[in-house]
Amino acid sequence: MSRSAFARVVELAGGAENARVGLITAAADGGRHRAHALGYTAMFKTLGVQDVFWFPLHDGAHEAAFDPALVAKVKDLNVIFFGGGSQNRLIGALRTSEGETPLLREIKRLYDEKLLIIAGDSAGAAAQARGPAITSGDSYEALTRPSQPTTEIYNGWDLSYNPEGGLGFFPFAVDTHFAERGREGRLVRFAAETGQPLAFGVDEGTALVLTNPHEPGKRTASIEGKGGVTIFDLNRAKVSDAGGFQVEGVGVSFLTSGDTYLPDLRRSVIREPNTDSSKRPTSQAKLRSFQEDIFGAPRVSEVASADPAVVAAQRDSSRSEARAFNKLALSLGSSAADGIDAVAWESARPGQPVVKVELRKGADWLVGHQGASFDGLTLNIHTRGTSESTGSA
Repeated sequence: MSRSAFARVVELAGGAENARVGLITAAADGGRHRAHALGYTAMFKTLGVQDVFWFPLHDGAHEAAFDPALVAKVKDLNVIFFGGGSQNRLIGALRTSEGETPLLREIKRLYDEKLLIIAGDSAGAAAQARGPAITSGDSYEALTRPSQPTTEIYNGWDLSYNPEGGLGFFPFAVDTHFAERGREGRLVRFAAETGQPLAFGVDEGTALVLTNPHEPGKRTASIEGKGGVTIFDLNRAKVSDAGGFQVEGVGVSFLTSGDTYLPDLRRSVIREPNTDSSKRPTSQAKLRSFQEDIFGAPRVSEVASADPAVVAAQRDSSRSEARAFNKLALSLGSSAADGIDAVAWESARPGQPVVKVELRKGADWLVGHQGASFDGLTLNIHTRGTSESTGSA
Protein backbone atom coordinates (compact mmCIF):
# COMPACT_ATOMS: atom_id res chain seq x y z
CA MET A 1 0.00 0.00 0.00
CA SER A 2 1.09 3.54 -0.68
CA ARG A 3 1.34 6.23 1.98
CA SER A 4 -1.84 7.79 0.56
CA ALA A 5 -3.68 4.51 1.09
CA PHE A 6 -2.63 4.39 4.74
CA ALA A 7 -3.68 8.03 5.05
CA ARG A 8 -7.11 7.09 3.72
CA VAL A 9 -7.46 4.42 6.41
CA VAL A 10 -6.62 7.02 9.04
CA GLU A 11 -9.13 9.45 7.54
CA LEU A 12 -11.90 6.83 7.63
CA ALA A 13 -11.08 6.22 11.29
CA GLY A 14 -11.76 9.86 12.11
CA GLY A 15 -8.27 11.26 11.76
CA ALA A 16 -4.97 10.61 13.51
CA GLU A 17 -6.24 11.76 16.89
CA ASN A 18 -9.12 9.25 16.78
CA ALA A 19 -7.56 6.30 14.97
CA ARG A 20 -6.94 3.22 17.14
CA VAL A 21 -5.20 0.65 14.98
CA GLY A 22 -4.75 -3.06 15.59
CA LEU A 23 -2.06 -4.82 13.52
CA ILE A 24 -2.17 -8.50 12.62
CA THR A 25 0.99 -9.66 10.82
CA ALA A 26 0.29 -13.40 10.97
CA ALA A 27 0.63 -13.64 7.18
CA ALA A 28 4.40 -13.20 7.58
CA ASP A 29 6.56 -16.20 8.44
CA GLY A 30 7.79 -16.51 12.03
CA GLY A 31 11.03 -14.76 11.23
CA ARG A 32 9.47 -11.61 9.79
CA HIS A 33 6.24 -11.00 11.69
CA ARG A 34 7.82 -8.55 14.11
CA ALA A 35 9.68 -6.65 11.38
CA HIS A 36 6.40 -6.29 9.48
CA ALA A 37 4.72 -5.00 12.63
CA LEU A 38 7.45 -2.42 13.17
CA GLY A 39 7.22 -1.25 9.57
CA TYR A 40 3.45 -0.82 9.61
CA THR A 41 3.59 0.86 13.01
CA ALA A 42 6.16 3.33 11.71
CA MET A 43 3.92 4.17 8.75
CA PHE A 44 0.93 4.90 10.96
CA LYS A 45 3.11 6.92 13.35
CA THR A 46 4.35 9.12 10.48
CA LEU A 47 0.69 9.91 9.83
CA GLY A 48 0.25 11.03 13.42
CA VAL A 49 -1.45 7.92 14.78
CA GLN A 50 -0.25 7.23 18.32
CA ASP A 51 -2.56 4.35 19.28
CA VAL A 52 -1.18 1.29 17.42
CA PHE A 53 -1.45 -2.18 18.96
CA TRP A 54 0.21 -5.33 17.62
CA PHE A 55 -1.51 -8.69 18.11
CA PRO A 56 1.33 -11.20 18.72
CA LEU A 57 -0.24 -13.82 16.46
CA HIS A 58 2.21 -15.65 14.20
CA ASP A 59 3.82 -18.99 13.39
CA GLY A 60 4.36 -20.81 16.66
CA ALA A 61 1.97 -18.52 18.55
CA HIS A 62 -1.48 -19.35 17.19
CA GLU A 63 -2.79 -19.59 20.74
CA ALA A 64 -2.90 -15.77 20.76
CA ALA A 65 -6.13 -15.99 18.73
CA PHE A 66 -7.74 -17.69 21.77
CA ASP A 67 -6.37 -15.34 24.45
CA PRO A 68 -9.34 -13.66 26.20
CA ALA A 69 -7.30 -10.52 26.91
CA LEU A 70 -6.37 -10.11 23.24
CA VAL A 71 -9.93 -10.83 22.14
CA ALA A 72 -11.18 -8.15 24.54
CA LYS A 73 -8.63 -5.68 23.15
CA VAL A 74 -10.47 -5.57 19.82
CA LYS A 75 -13.23 -3.50 21.45
CA ASP A 76 -10.70 -0.71 22.09
CA LEU A 77 -9.87 -0.35 18.38
CA ASN A 78 -11.56 1.08 15.31
CA VAL A 79 -9.17 -0.30 12.65
CA ILE A 80 -7.86 -3.82 12.09
CA PHE A 81 -5.01 -3.93 9.60
CA PHE A 82 -3.78 -7.22 8.12
CA GLY A 83 -0.18 -7.26 6.87
CA GLY A 84 1.32 -9.04 3.87
CA GLY A 85 2.92 -12.45 3.40
CA SER A 86 0.96 -15.63 2.67
CA GLN A 87 -2.83 -15.63 2.50
CA ASN A 88 -3.11 -19.20 3.77
CA ARG A 89 -0.74 -18.50 6.67
CA LEU A 90 -3.00 -15.64 7.77
CA ILE A 91 -6.22 -17.60 7.26
CA GLY A 92 -4.75 -20.59 9.10
CA ALA A 93 -3.85 -18.41 12.09
CA LEU A 94 -7.40 -17.08 12.43
CA ARG A 95 -9.34 -20.20 11.48
CA THR A 96 -8.94 -23.81 12.54
CA SER A 97 -10.47 -27.07 11.35
CA GLU A 98 -13.15 -26.45 13.96
CA GLY A 99 -14.04 -23.00 12.64
CA GLU A 100 -13.24 -19.37 13.39
CA THR A 101 -11.06 -18.49 16.36
CA PRO A 102 -12.47 -16.25 19.12
CA LEU A 103 -10.30 -13.38 17.83
CA LEU A 104 -11.73 -13.56 14.32
CA ARG A 105 -15.28 -13.93 15.64
CA GLU A 106 -14.87 -10.78 17.73
CA ILE A 107 -13.39 -8.83 14.83
CA LYS A 108 -16.31 -9.90 12.64
CA ARG A 109 -18.87 -9.04 15.30
CA LEU A 110 -17.61 -5.48 15.65
CA TYR A 111 -17.19 -5.16 11.88
CA ASP A 112 -20.81 -6.24 11.37
CA GLU A 113 -21.86 -3.66 13.95
CA LYS A 114 -19.97 -1.05 11.86
CA LEU A 115 -17.53 -0.33 14.68
CA LEU A 116 -14.41 -1.51 12.84
CA ILE A 117 -12.67 -0.60 9.59
CA ILE A 118 -10.94 -3.56 7.97
CA ALA A 119 -7.82 -2.87 5.90
CA GLY A 120 -4.92 -4.87 4.55
CA ASP A 121 -1.79 -4.93 2.44
CA SER A 122 -0.93 -7.55 -0.21
CA ALA A 123 -1.88 -10.96 1.28
CA GLY A 124 -3.69 -9.06 4.02
CA ALA A 125 -6.03 -7.69 1.36
CA ALA A 126 -6.39 -10.85 -0.77
CA ALA A 127 -7.21 -12.95 2.32
CA GLN A 128 -10.24 -10.76 3.09
CA ALA A 129 -12.37 -12.51 0.46
CA ARG A 130 -15.71 -13.88 1.59
CA GLY A 131 -15.59 -16.69 -0.96
CA PRO A 132 -12.56 -18.80 -1.99
CA ALA A 133 -9.34 -16.80 -1.58
CA ILE A 134 -6.77 -16.79 -4.38
CA THR A 135 -3.29 -17.63 -3.12
CA SER A 136 -0.86 -18.34 -5.96
CA GLY A 137 -0.26 -18.97 -9.66
CA ASP A 138 0.64 -17.26 -12.93
CA SER A 139 -1.78 -16.40 -15.71
CA TYR A 140 -0.54 -18.85 -18.34
CA GLU A 141 -0.49 -21.86 -16.03
CA ALA A 142 -3.84 -20.85 -14.53
CA LEU A 143 -5.38 -20.94 -18.01
CA THR A 144 -3.71 -24.14 -19.26
CA ARG A 145 -3.24 -26.42 -16.23
CA PRO A 146 -5.49 -27.86 -13.50
CA SER A 147 -5.73 -25.67 -10.42
CA GLN A 148 -4.36 -26.68 -7.02
CA PRO A 149 -6.94 -25.78 -4.36
CA THR A 150 -5.39 -26.10 -0.92
CA THR A 151 -5.44 -24.69 2.59
CA GLU A 152 -1.67 -25.19 2.79
CA ILE A 153 1.00 -22.71 1.68
CA TYR A 154 1.69 -23.15 -2.04
CA ASN A 155 3.91 -20.97 -4.19
CA GLY A 156 3.99 -22.72 -7.57
CA TRP A 157 2.96 -21.48 -11.02
CA ASP A 158 -0.39 -23.30 -11.09
CA LEU A 159 -3.51 -21.50 -9.92
CA SER A 160 -4.05 -22.13 -6.22
CA TYR A 161 -6.77 -20.92 -3.89
CA ASN A 162 -8.18 -21.67 -0.48
CA PRO A 163 -11.45 -23.49 -1.27
CA GLU A 164 -12.76 -22.97 2.25
CA GLY A 165 -12.79 -19.22 1.77
CA GLY A 166 -10.97 -16.20 3.08
CA LEU A 167 -11.59 -14.21 6.24
CA GLY A 168 -15.03 -13.12 5.06
CA PHE A 169 -14.93 -9.33 4.88
CA PHE A 170 -14.79 -8.53 1.14
CA PRO A 171 -17.84 -9.87 -0.78
CA PHE A 172 -16.16 -10.31 -4.18
CA ALA A 173 -13.14 -12.05 -5.68
CA VAL A 174 -9.95 -10.04 -5.15
CA ASP A 175 -6.30 -10.28 -6.19
CA THR A 176 -3.27 -8.06 -5.50
CA HIS A 177 0.10 -7.07 -7.06
CA PHE A 178 -2.06 -7.18 -10.14
CA ALA A 179 -0.92 -5.42 -13.32
CA GLU A 180 2.70 -5.52 -12.17
CA ARG A 181 2.63 -9.33 -12.29
CA GLY A 182 0.27 -9.84 -15.23
CA ARG A 183 -2.39 -11.59 -13.17
CA GLU A 184 -5.35 -10.90 -15.47
CA GLY A 185 -5.54 -14.47 -16.77
CA ARG A 186 -5.30 -16.05 -13.35
CA LEU A 187 -8.03 -13.86 -11.85
CA VAL A 188 -10.46 -14.53 -14.71
CA ARG A 189 -9.87 -18.30 -14.44
CA PHE A 190 -10.16 -18.19 -10.66
CA ALA A 191 -13.42 -16.24 -10.75
CA ALA A 192 -14.88 -18.53 -13.42
CA GLU A 193 -13.84 -21.73 -11.64
CA THR A 194 -15.14 -20.65 -8.24
CA GLY A 195 -18.38 -19.12 -9.55
CA GLN A 196 -17.67 -15.51 -8.58
CA PRO A 197 -19.22 -13.09 -11.10
CA LEU A 198 -17.28 -9.99 -10.03
CA ALA A 199 -13.51 -9.81 -9.48
CA PHE A 200 -11.16 -6.96 -8.54
CA GLY A 201 -7.42 -6.88 -9.29
CA VAL A 202 -5.61 -4.26 -7.19
CA ASP A 203 -2.26 -2.83 -8.34
CA GLU A 204 0.65 -2.11 -6.03
CA GLY A 205 0.56 1.24 -4.25
CA THR A 206 -3.20 1.36 -4.76
CA ALA A 207 -6.16 1.26 -2.40
CA LEU A 208 -9.60 -0.14 -3.19
CA VAL A 209 -11.99 1.35 -0.64
CA LEU A 210 -15.39 -0.31 -0.32
CA THR A 211 -17.89 1.83 1.56
CA ASN A 212 -21.25 0.63 2.87
CA PRO A 213 -20.02 -2.99 2.55
CA HIS A 214 -22.98 -4.35 4.51
CA GLU A 215 -25.64 -2.72 2.34
CA PRO A 216 -26.10 -4.17 -1.15
CA GLY A 217 -27.42 -1.42 -3.39
CA LYS A 218 -25.43 1.25 -1.57
CA ARG A 219 -21.92 -0.18 -1.89
CA THR A 220 -19.34 2.01 -3.61
CA ALA A 221 -15.77 1.07 -4.46
CA SER A 222 -13.36 3.98 -4.85
CA ILE A 223 -9.79 3.86 -6.15
CA GLU A 224 -6.88 5.79 -4.66
CA GLY A 225 -3.13 5.69 -5.15
CA LYS A 226 -0.58 5.51 -7.94
CA GLY A 227 -1.87 2.43 -9.78
CA GLY A 228 -5.34 1.22 -10.62
CA VAL A 229 -7.90 -1.53 -10.18
CA THR A 230 -8.95 -3.90 -12.95
CA ILE A 231 -12.54 -5.12 -12.67
CA PHE A 232 -13.81 -8.26 -14.40
CA ASP A 233 -17.56 -8.73 -14.72
CA LEU A 234 -18.38 -12.38 -15.51
CA ASN A 235 -22.09 -12.02 -14.90
CA ARG A 236 -22.94 -12.71 -18.58
CA ALA A 237 -19.80 -14.58 -19.53
CA LYS A 238 -19.95 -17.99 -21.18
CA VAL A 239 -17.45 -20.46 -19.74
CA SER A 240 -16.43 -23.83 -21.16
CA ASP A 241 -13.66 -26.38 -20.70
CA ALA A 242 -14.20 -27.99 -24.12
CA GLY A 243 -10.71 -28.55 -25.52
CA GLY A 244 -9.24 -26.24 -22.89
CA PHE A 245 -10.45 -23.28 -20.85
CA GLN A 246 -12.68 -20.93 -22.85
CA VAL A 247 -14.47 -17.80 -21.71
CA GLU A 248 -16.34 -15.21 -23.75
CA GLY A 249 -18.06 -11.99 -22.83
CA VAL A 250 -16.13 -10.85 -19.76
CA GLY A 251 -16.68 -7.15 -19.15
CA VAL A 252 -13.50 -5.24 -18.24
CA SER A 253 -12.94 -1.87 -16.61
CA PHE A 254 -9.69 -0.32 -15.42
CA LEU A 255 -10.12 2.51 -12.94
CA THR A 256 -7.57 4.84 -11.41
CA SER A 257 -7.40 7.36 -8.58
CA GLY A 258 -10.59 9.38 -8.25
CA ASP A 259 -12.73 6.88 -10.17
CA THR A 260 -15.45 4.81 -8.51
CA TYR A 261 -17.31 1.59 -9.22
CA LEU A 262 -20.86 0.67 -8.21
CA PRO A 263 -20.68 -3.12 -7.82
CA ASP A 264 -24.40 -3.72 -7.43
CA LEU A 265 -25.12 -1.86 -10.67
CA ARG A 266 -21.98 -3.11 -12.46
CA ARG A 267 -21.26 0.52 -13.39
CA SER A 268 -18.02 2.49 -13.56
CA VAL A 269 -17.89 6.22 -12.84
CA ILE A 270 -14.76 7.70 -14.41
CA ARG A 271 -13.86 10.99 -12.76
CA GLU A 272 -12.89 12.85 -15.96
CA PRO A 273 -14.33 10.98 -18.94
CA ASN A 274 -13.07 11.82 -22.41
CA THR A 275 -15.08 10.67 -25.39
CA ASP A 276 -12.34 11.90 -27.73
CA SER A 277 -9.72 9.14 -27.51
CA SER A 278 -7.38 10.67 -30.12
CA LYS A 279 -4.30 10.60 -27.89
CA ARG A 280 -1.01 9.54 -29.44
CA PRO A 281 -1.20 5.84 -30.35
CA THR A 282 1.40 3.36 -29.14
CA SER A 283 4.18 2.60 -31.62
CA GLN A 284 3.63 -0.48 -33.78
CA ALA A 285 6.76 -2.16 -32.41
CA LYS A 286 5.58 -1.67 -28.84
CA LEU A 287 2.07 -2.72 -29.77
CA ARG A 288 3.37 -6.00 -31.22
CA SER A 289 5.33 -6.75 -28.06
CA PHE A 290 2.15 -6.33 -26.02
CA GLN A 291 0.21 -8.53 -28.43
CA GLU A 292 2.83 -11.27 -28.15
CA ASP A 293 2.88 -11.11 -24.33
CA ILE A 294 -0.57 -10.03 -23.16
CA PHE A 295 0.16 -11.05 -19.55
CA GLY A 296 3.61 -9.45 -19.64
CA ALA A 297 5.30 -9.31 -16.26
CA PRO A 298 8.58 -10.29 -14.63
CA ARG A 299 8.65 -13.83 -13.32
CA VAL A 300 9.84 -14.56 -9.80
CA SER A 301 11.93 -17.53 -8.72
CA GLU A 302 12.24 -19.14 -5.31
CA VAL A 303 15.29 -18.48 -3.20
CA ALA A 304 16.75 -20.95 -0.75
CA SER A 305 14.47 -20.87 2.28
CA ALA A 306 12.67 -23.20 4.63
CA ASP A 307 9.59 -21.08 3.99
CA PRO A 308 7.94 -21.78 0.60
CA ALA A 309 6.25 -18.37 0.70
CA VAL A 310 9.59 -16.54 0.42
CA VAL A 311 10.40 -15.62 -3.17
CA ALA A 312 12.86 -13.31 -4.89
CA ALA A 313 11.61 -10.97 -7.63
CA GLN A 314 14.08 -11.95 -10.34
CA ARG A 315 13.15 -10.41 -13.67
CA ASP A 316 13.09 -12.52 -16.83
CA SER A 317 14.45 -10.11 -19.45
CA SER A 318 12.82 -12.03 -22.31
CA ARG A 319 9.37 -10.97 -21.15
CA SER A 320 7.49 -7.86 -22.25
CA GLU A 321 7.23 -5.05 -19.74
CA ALA A 322 4.56 -5.23 -17.08
CA ARG A 323 1.05 -3.81 -17.58
CA ALA A 324 0.88 -5.10 -21.17
CA PHE A 325 -2.84 -5.92 -20.83
CA ASN A 326 -3.89 -2.40 -19.87
CA LYS A 327 -1.51 -0.72 -22.30
CA LEU A 328 -2.84 -2.83 -25.14
CA ALA A 329 -6.41 -1.99 -24.19
CA LEU A 330 -5.67 1.72 -24.11
CA SER A 331 -3.87 1.48 -27.47
CA LEU A 332 -7.01 -0.13 -28.88
CA GLY A 333 -9.01 2.74 -27.47
CA SER A 334 -6.92 5.32 -29.32
CA SER A 335 -7.34 3.53 -32.65
CA ALA A 336 -10.20 3.20 -35.09
CA ALA A 337 -10.18 -0.58 -34.68
CA ASP A 338 -13.02 -2.35 -32.90
CA GLY A 339 -10.78 -5.04 -31.47
CA ILE A 340 -7.33 -6.52 -31.23
CA ASP A 341 -5.99 -10.05 -30.75
CA ALA A 342 -3.08 -11.17 -28.60
CA VAL A 343 -1.49 -14.30 -27.18
CA ALA A 344 0.29 -15.34 -24.02
CA TRP A 345 4.08 -15.25 -24.37
CA GLU A 346 4.42 -18.94 -23.51
CA SER A 347 2.19 -19.89 -26.48
CA ALA A 348 5.14 -19.56 -28.86
CA ARG A 349 7.03 -22.39 -27.16
CA PRO A 350 6.87 -25.70 -29.06
CA GLY A 351 4.46 -28.18 -27.55
CA GLN A 352 2.77 -25.66 -25.27
CA PRO A 353 -0.97 -24.89 -25.28
CA VAL A 354 -1.87 -21.68 -27.09
CA VAL A 355 -3.69 -18.99 -25.12
CA LYS A 356 -5.43 -16.57 -27.46
CA VAL A 357 -6.88 -13.35 -26.07
CA GLU A 358 -9.38 -11.07 -27.81
CA LEU A 359 -10.10 -7.50 -26.69
CA ARG A 360 -13.17 -5.83 -28.16
CA LYS A 361 -14.46 -2.29 -27.68
CA GLY A 362 -18.12 -2.06 -26.79
CA ALA A 363 -20.59 0.61 -27.80
CA ASP A 364 -20.12 2.13 -24.33
CA TRP A 365 -16.30 2.31 -24.59
CA LEU A 366 -14.95 5.24 -22.56
CA VAL A 367 -11.53 6.43 -21.47
CA GLY A 368 -10.41 8.83 -18.76
CA HIS A 369 -9.19 12.34 -19.61
CA GLN A 370 -5.54 11.46 -18.98
CA GLY A 371 -5.78 8.22 -20.94
CA ALA A 372 -5.35 6.03 -17.85
CA SER A 373 -8.81 4.66 -17.03
CA PHE A 374 -11.12 2.81 -19.39
CA ASP A 375 -14.51 1.13 -19.37
CA GLY A 376 -16.58 -0.82 -21.87
CA LEU A 377 -14.08 -3.50 -22.93
CA THR A 378 -15.03 -7.12 -23.62
CA LEU A 379 -12.53 -9.93 -23.06
CA ASN A 380 -12.53 -13.40 -24.64
CA ILE A 381 -9.95 -16.09 -23.83
CA HIS A 382 -9.48 -19.31 -25.81
CA THR A 383 -7.03 -22.02 -24.82
CA ARG A 384 -6.43 -24.62 -27.51
CA GLY A 385 -4.04 -27.24 -28.85
CA THR A 386 -0.31 -26.64 -28.82
CA SER A 387 1.99 -24.39 -30.80
CA GLU A 388 3.31 -27.47 -32.65
CA SER A 389 -0.08 -28.85 -33.62
CA THR A 390 -1.64 -25.51 -34.59
CA GLY A 391 1.35 -24.00 -36.33
CA SER A 392 1.11 -20.85 -34.22
CA ALA A 393 4.21 -18.77 -33.62
